[in-house]
Order: sequence, then C-alpha cells, then structure tokens
Amino acid sequence: MYACKKLDKKRLKKKGGEKMALLEKEILEKVNSRFIVTLSYAYQSKAALCLVMSLMNGGDLKYHIYNVGERGLEMDRVIFYSAQITCGMLHLHSIQIVYRDMKPENVLLDDDGHCRLSDLGLAVEVKEGKSINQRVSESSPCRAAWLVGRACSISNALSPPFNSFGICSSLNILCGHFILSDRWKEDLLY
Repeated sequence: MYACKKLDKKRLKKKGGEKMALLEKEILEKVNSRFIVTLSYAYQSKAALCLVMSLMNGGDLKYHIYNVGERGLEMDRVIFYSAQITCGMLHLHSIQIVYRDMKPENVLLDDDGHCRLSDLGLAVEVKEGKSINQRVSESSPCRAAWLVGRACSISNALSPPFNSFGICSSLNILCGHFILSDRWKEDLLY
C-alpha cells in the first residue's frame, strides 16, 4: 500500500515552492534507508506533482505523544524512537544531506511501531566546499534554529541537527510538551 503526497502546482508557484518540491523528490530518490520514507515513484498532472511513498499506517509521533495514554511517552519508547531517528539522520548525513525540519509530526510510524523521517522539503544537499545560507523556518527552536540566518559548510552543517534533535525532541517526546521557556527560544533563534 502507498500514500500519495499531492503538491498543488498553483500553490507551489504562488509560494515559490517549486524548487523545494523538486529538491524533495530528488533527495527522496537518493535515499535508501528503512528509517526514512521510501519514494516508490513520482508523477505530475496538469495541476499537481505527486510523490508516491510507503504507507505509514501508525500515524505520526506527535499523535502518539499527545493522544495515546498519558501525555508524553515512556523512556524505553523515547530511546527506541530516538535511535531510529538518529539512524535516519545518519543515513542522510552519509549522502551529504542535512534534514532541517525535525518535529514530531514529521516522524511517521508504520504498523509495527517503527518510525521513519518524512517531509524532506526543507532538506538540503551540501556540496563539498559549498556553504548553506538559505533561511529556514523560525517558528520552532527545535526545527533547524541552528541554521537561521547563518552560512554553514559541510564540516559544521551536519552535527547541529543532532544537538537540536537530542535536546529538544527527546525531552518533548518524554514530557509531552515543549520544555524550554520563551527566553530560551529567543536565545536559540538569534
């Protein structure tokens, strides 16, 4: 079974997202990891670009954190998910890709409870000797705040996502809420 991510061409053009959508497709074609969603094929119609991927019936991690049992998850599940997320990120880094949209709703679970990273629209391939200076979302300090407004080379672009994932996401998963104060958010963003 498959899921189809349908990207409306008019909406993409209006928001300037055509390049991001094509980049996501190209990155998904390069990925070969059981910890990242699998692109089976892609096609386009007059109105949409469609990415056909592995179906993840288990919902997203955000749903499990906030809606299953008590808020947050037990430590053994946090460790299990964190290990799988780390494996996905390591695979991306091994092919020079930086994942820049780490949040619970972008971690999807399959029928067996294993997780995969999804939504690689903000991911970027880092070419050797080049730098990243694209702006990313400033809405969450756990989402690539380390990159906002800065230029990064491959040597330093690949480790900060682990810091933001390790600290922010693991505590968020465990506690069931974002634990940093507004002051911390400001410090991380600027």
